[in-house]
Amino acid sequence: MTRLNNINGWPHLVENENVLVATVDGETEWGSFERFELIQEKLDDELGEFYFLPSVEYELLASGIRKEDLSKIGRDVDLSIRVAECLKVRYLLKYSVEGARPAEIYQYSDEQYPLENGKVRLRWQIYDLLNLNVSPAFEVIASSMPIPLSSRDYVDVTGLERLTLKAINRSCREIKKGMVKAED
Repeated sequence: MTRLNNINGWPHLVENENVLVATVDGETEWGSFERFELIQEKLDDELGEFYFLPSVEYELLASGIRKEDLSKIGRDVDLSIRVAECLKVRYLLKYSVEGARPAEIYQYSDEQYPLENGKVRLRWQIYDLLNLNVSPAFEVIASSMPIPLSSRDYVDVTGLERLTLKAINRSCREIKKGMVKAED
């Protein structure tokens, strides 16, 4: 089961524009890269080129952007415009995994049947690097329902990895749904 919550605006990305994807806070670079590949696969038909921030870091450093400034992309107007011009990208996609709760075996009475067990919340922030006034944020929550083993025992076999992938898939569907046609 996935649920979508609007935080601030909706993602209306212009199709065929290039996208820079940041690493995921709290994930290894390799884990972030695997998520990047999934996002790229899901959105590749609608958007232009995809760039993974660590993969283009050298290019940014060579253009005079300092390593410590990379975390400010999307918040600093001048820096964001420089990055957009250097990489020929328009959007920065950032997301964080929040409130991840692994599934467990529970023992409940009939009145306490759990409605959800494992849970992952992805909080998305999409920055238009050419216009930082517009930066929609939304979150997708993926949760799983436990399976009864007996009248009092329940188990949830859905792992956090599966819930995270489910939330990414739903997020990409929402981004596609809000896609805007490019003006000729």
